[in-house]
This record gives sequence, C-alpha cells and structure tokens, in this order.
Amino acid sequence: MINPLFRNVLGGLLLLAAGACSSEATDPQPDERITRTDEFVSAKADGQYTDCRDVYRRNGTVPDTLFNSYQNFMVSSTQRLQQIDIMRLENPTSSAKYFILTFGDVDLDALTVPAEFTAADRSRRVSLTFGDYTSTQGPVSGADPNRYQGSTLTPDGLVVKILSKDNDVLTGTFRGPVSNSAKQVKTLTEGQFRVKLLRKIRP
Repeated sequence: MINPLFRNVLGGLLLLAAGACSSEATDPQPDERITRTDEFVSAKADGQYTDCRDVYRRNGTVPDTLFNSYQNFMVSSTQRLQQIDIMRLENPTSSAKYFILTFGDVDLDALTVPAEFTAADRSRRVSLTFGDYTSTQGPVSGADPNRYQGSTLTPDGLVVKILSKDNDVLTGTFRGPVSNSAKQVKTLTEGQFRVKLLRKIRP
C-alpha cells in the first residue's frame, strides 16, 4: 500500500516510478562528463550532496522512467505524448529525499544532443521537484513546504542539459534554484542523471 505522502508527491503523475537517495560523502563528477554506469539522479542542494538510486515501482511492476507516457487520459489513443518522466527516491518505502524531472514537448528521437533547456527556449521545458523530508516526516496537509520546485521556463531558473541518449539511456546535468510554498529557496548545483528510459504509449 502506497504511503499517503506518495499521493501528494506524485500528484498528477499517473505512471511514475522512483529510486533511492543517500547523503554519502561521495563527490559528484565534473559537469558535462558522466562516467558512472548505474542509474541515478544526484545533486548538491545548498552544498549538501544527495545521490538517488533506488527505483520505486507502481504496483511492483512499472519503472518510474517513462518516455511518451500516458499520464493524461484525455489524450487520444493514437497521440504520442512527447514527454519524459524521471523519478528517484531514497528507497521504495521511505520518501526522505527524492528528485522528479519532467521533460515536456521533447521529441527524443529527433533531439540533437547535447541539448540545453533554459528560459531562452520556451518551445520545450523541464520541471524539477526536490523533496526533502529529513526534518519533517509523514503526510503534510495543504501546501507542502518540503517540496522544492523549479522550471527552465522561469527567468534565472533551471538549466538542464541532455548529454547523450544512446540506446534510450539518458544522461544529463542540471543546476539552478528551486523553491517551496513558503518561498524558501534551495540552490541545486552539480546535478547529474543517468537513467534507462521505458517507452510507453497509451494502449
């Protein structure tokens, strides 16, 4: 049974999965070069390094990384959604920390890499949520101050890069500010990700 906190976290994301985070003392690798071979999303939030690796699975079967996912059930069965969803949590039963990256209006097959997503290009977008429940555990009613969000569409917002997409293994970097419902800001630096995408269209 999914913890009520996940219902708040996942919100409108109907098919999404996740992975695990830890605050180990491992230093992230240099920007623009990812040599790790595991699947992860990691970053420093105000200087504190968080490395998310484990995968949450919906009903035990569906991985969290989706390309052309069918989150919106109003979309016709023949329309391909040009969207990529990535999620990594601390572990499958806890949500102390997690990252969610959502790429919108991105035709992955036609995309030339490396590709940079910033406010200068409003034809495609990336949103990012960083959840940090290390100080406040359990469900939160109303606006959740433990969720920090940002977007590439915001001036002086996130900068996200896709560095490679070989065999649907997506690698990239990200950096920039994310803020919570109380307007508190965390600055993400040295963000990196490497995930294997699951291609999915609405049946």
